[in-house]
Amino acid sequence: AGGQQGQGQRPGGQGQLPVTGQVAKPSYLTNGIRSAGSLIANEEVDIVSKVSGKVTAVYFKEGTRVKKGDLLVKIYDDDLQAQLRRSEIQEKMLSEKLERQRVLLSKDAVSREAFDQLQTDYNVILADINLLKVRIAETEVRAPFDGVIGFRYVSEGTYVTPQVKIAHLVDQSVLKLDFAVSEKHVSEDLMNKKISFETEGYPDEFFATVYAVDYRIDETTRTIGLRARFDNRAGKLVPGMFASLTLITDEKANALQVPTEAIVPEMNEKKL
Repeated sequence: AGGQQGQGQRPGGQGQLPVTGQVAKPSYLTNGIRSAGSLIANEEVDIVSKVSGKVTAVYFKEGTRVKKGDLLVKIYDDDLQAQLRRSEIQEKMLSEKLERQRVLLSKDAVSREAFDQLQTDYNVILADINLLKVRIAETEVRAPFDGVIGFRYVSEGTYVTPQVKIAHLVDQSVLKLDFAVSEKHVSEDLMNKKISFETEGYPDEFFATVYAVDYRIDETTRTIGLRARFDNRAGKLVPGMFASLTLITDEKANALQVPTEAIVPEMNEKKL
């Protein structure tokens, strides 16, 4: 609402009296249940290695966005690569021998038992190759989902184990707003309710939608837990922020709002 200046004249023409007025215009107004909550990330995880070993390369930059499957860190695997090459040579030799034995078997020039033993040896080599490829893949630390990667805690040459934190990955394209309301609202339909909330650092009002309700009553606070989803693709908000919120139960698009000091109470009514 904008302010307007008006001027009046005192009775008897004894000078002018300045008056300040305000125009009441239709605006959006909500009523609801007040609460407070915290914003948490859609997904977040500490990046660690499945295997122990020396870091041979780091492929990410701190604070950058990564895609699911991007290679972040490489662990030493020269010994595994050597074993794989040896097994692949053995597999090739056994494959050729198996084909020759198959021809001989069709001519009854070799026993079925000898052929089956060779077939088993060949299958074992194939299993060894698959196992080595899995172990080699485990030396490649990759991003489990799209997100922003934080600070780096290892360097090339660092010896890591599954307990060593490499970095922290956060998906904040969607934020979850965790909050609670009194147990007296347990009978109400809370799913898909709209949430309006405010945070420090922004004058804007943000909106989220309830998508999950924990109907287990907290015995300490006597409240019901709720979780709302906020589309954060603009990247304005970050996980961990405090939010002052209203669970909207009623909203009006054309409400007239006036300053409280403009309301004058009388016997059975109020005047502006």
